[in-house]
Amino acid sequence: MQLAAAFAHGGGKVLMVDDDPQGTATRWASFAPDQDPFPAVVVNLALAGEQLHQEVRMRVDEYDYVVIDCPVAG
Repeated sequence: MQLAAAFAHGGGKVLMVDDDPQGTATRWASFAPDQDPFPAVVVNLALAGEQLHQEVRMRVDEYDYVVIDCPVAG
């Protein structure tokens, strides 16, 4: 989240992909106040599974940076 916000505050157009089944990045972004929204676009693709790369590829040309929040290793 911090990395995505830093890129956005630096002037980049940022896509934050939430690939964590817990949806933490999506929830954190939703807590931002309306008058100061999270500066990156957040999309939850946790259900994409093995198709994640295809989902990201469909969106990658629209952004300067793509940051992916991955599930924990286990």
